Amino acid sequence: MSLNRIILETDSPYFVPSGVQRDVSLPGDVAYVAAKVAELKGVTVESVLAANLESVEHVYKIRPQ
Repeated sequence: MSLNRIILETDSPYFVPSGVQRDVSLPGDVAYVAAKVAELKGVTVESVLAANLESVEHVYKIRPQ
């Protein structure tokens, strides 16, 4: 299952993840998106987040410090 073209996002601030007790979604809720992708693809959350970071670095030409 290739994840080499994935960039995760949330529908912040409009759609709060299921089970979260607040009125708005936050950018950090992307972890919930990563968990769902991992579940659907049958891979680890860590591999989804790593693939996401690689894609972000490629698309936006940035490197984390």
